Amino acid sequence: MANTDTVVLANSAFSIPPGARAVRRTDPNRWIELTVGVRRKAALMALSAWEEIPPSQRMPLSRADLARHHGPDSAALETVTNWAEARGLLVTREDKVGSHIGLAGTAASLAEAFEVELFDFEHPELGEFHARTGMLHAPPAVARCITGVFGFNNHAILKPPAEEVGVAGPWSAPAALARIHSCPAANVPGRTIGLVAFGSASQTADVAAYLSRLGLARPNVQVVPGSSASGGAAARPKLVVYFSTYDEKGLVDVLSTVIGDAANDPSVLSIGWGERVAPAFAGSPAWAPPLIEHIAESFLVAAHLGVSIIAGGGGTGLATETRADRAPAGPLLNTLIARLKSMLYLDRVAGGDTADLLAAFR
Repeated sequence: MANTDTVVLANSAFSIPPGARAVRRTDPNRWIELTVGVRRKAALMALSAWEEIPPSQRMPLSRADLARHHGPDSAALETVTNWAEARGLLVTREDKVGSHIGLAGTAASLAEAFEVELFDFEHPELGEFHARTGMLHAPPAVARCITGVFGFNNHAILKPPAEEVGVAGPWSAPAALARIHSCPAANVPGRTIGLVAFGSASQTADVAAYLSRLGLARPNVQVVPGSSASGGAAARPKLVVYFSTYDEKGLVDVLSTVIGDAANDPSVLSIGWGERVAPAFAGSPAWAPPLIEHIAESFLVAAHLGVSIIAGGGGTGLATETRADRAPAGPLLNTLIARLKSMLYLDRVAGGDTADLLAAFR
């Protein structure tokens, strides 16, 4: 029963995958880490206003300036951390650019702090996972400072791409596609392309063989399949791979890592959502509103940093088909793309999703 001194956090809605069966209460001693969004000092300029500025006149923010002016509100951050520590939770990290903190503790302490119950579930497609029941609660002063809580539910929201075995079909070299789309020539030593890989492992030998077939030198870092297309379309870039899991916390965390990565400073980020939305969610919302809002905000931060985002619906590289069952990222995905350092070619498909994207450096 909820404490009368607490209130429901905004955007506490979530979905348990249809067909899931609760089998037991989650082990109270299980260690869990949450990602908690903290209210920013000031909102970022909306992309609709940003796009009215001619590209040559846009002034991207540095990560330091963005954290200074639009990072977590200091009073809000103190309120949340003091409350968490008083409940015996551990603050594991502070993300100034993404405006997130990490909160860790046992399942029992986290569930008690947010007044929810945690259960282990079984699902015929998604396997075993833990998830909360009930809405998130916190004292009013704390609730006003929190913009989202991720990690109570760790089921997949994306389906890993299936391994396809059979006779290889025709393929198109990235350079050939670049010519078809009139992309300018790209030789970008010293520039960085970021790649988000979900549950993948880097296969250096395969990528090296692929690029050798194209007559190109192997980039510094790569992953299959995204880096094959990227390395083939732009010569000698530095490729940085950001690995993520298929659950909502993994997606929020990897985007926060990218936008906060001052060391590698990617100019372009390529995201393959996976094969498609986890089929268990057919006909129901797989992505809760706070998740969509946090993804959209990460894209907006990227725009202000001068990072171009390219989102493809599938994990099959240049063979990705245009389909309507690709992962949703909210109605803003098709517009939350910065056109500051790259040229973008976009196919819009049914349902507001995006697929079959190609980009090249100017």
